[in-house]
Amino acid sequence: MTTDLAGTLLDVHQLRIDYGGLRAVDDVTLTLHEDEVLSLIGPNGAGKTSLFNSITGYVRPTHGRVVFQGCDITNFTPVQVARMGLNRTFQKSSFLPDLTVWRNLATASMEAELHRKGNRVRSVRDPAVQERARGVLELIGLQTGSKVLARNLPYGAQRRLGIGLALCMEPVVLLLDEPCAGMNAAEIEELLHLFNELRHRQMSMVVVEHQMRFVMGISDRVMVLHHGSKLSEGNPAEVTSDPQVIEAYLGSQRGTG
Repeated sequence: MTTDLAGTLLDVHQLRIDYGGLRAVDDVTLTLHEDEVLSLIGPNGAGKTSLFNSITGYVRPTHGRVVFQGCDITNFTPVQVARMGLNRTFQKSSFLPDLTVWRNLATASMEAELHRKGNRVRSVRDPAVQERARGVLELIGLQTGSKVLARNLPYGAQRRLGIGLALCMEPVVLLLDEPCAGMNAAEIEELLHLFNELRHRQMSMVVVEHQMRFVMGISDRVMVLHHGSKLSEGNPAEVTSDPQVIEAYLGSQRGTG
């Protein structure tokens, strides 16, 4: 795990999100440094996904700022945010179900190359597109399933494909919304292997997740949200020993194993 953190990539300052009379996020501040994994945990309804949606342009905050690599992106659209290098996954995997794994990755890679090279990229057969898709295919461990239609993949493989599509954009920061959702123990182990490889490649990440063994195994820092506010923040050992966190969240986690 990282101990000597470099400069700040992402700075969220006093973010507040109101939906009518409901305050989903209440003056939350967070930072993410280069080569760091920050995990957001908390009970359902704590504001984690709302915070994600605001950072990535899907929800405009009521108050506060989102600064990425020194640029204020608070009012950017999701497309603008993604092109800046903040790329995300969703709780429900997003892919093209009637295309093969390879075609999914090649299509995403072509979109990334189009943004970078303009109209010089006209086909998924472009060498740069092929190279990018091939690298991601190997990284997510789906080489043997490259010709399988995405909808026919096992659930865990579909989740890894969703992450692969985000990786095709060569993100500066990867944001993952409940990557372990619905997975069994074997699938989580495969995903952990992928995360360890991303750590080895110094990928900076923000992760929302409920699976505590996974969170504690990948995180440099953990932030706990409760009723939209920051309850605690620190390294995994500090957070798991915080009495407030145990009472509000971890007690029920331990009770269910």
